[in-house]
Amino acid sequence: MTDPKAMPELNDAHIIEAVDRLPVACVYVDEFLGQHPLLNKVPEFTHEIDKVSDVLGALYQKIGSFETINELTISYKMNGNDRN
Repeated sequence: MTDPKAMPELNDAHIIEAVDRLPVACVYVDEFLGQHPLLNKVPEFTHEIDKVSDVLGALYQKIGSFETINELTISYKMNGNDRN
């Protein structure tokens, strides 16, 4: 884990960046895990991969609902450097 003290102050661009990266993560999960011959053959594995995609999609929606980092930090009762 990265030391929270070494993390940059959060700003509005971090919202845009996260919303930009999450679909990339979803595509990666689908293309490289969901289409993997072994992972695609075992229903339990497929189910787990589907859950990952659902969680990433929900995270995209949550983060995308904020226009400013101030809104997000107030909503989640955190300061700019909190990671929990």
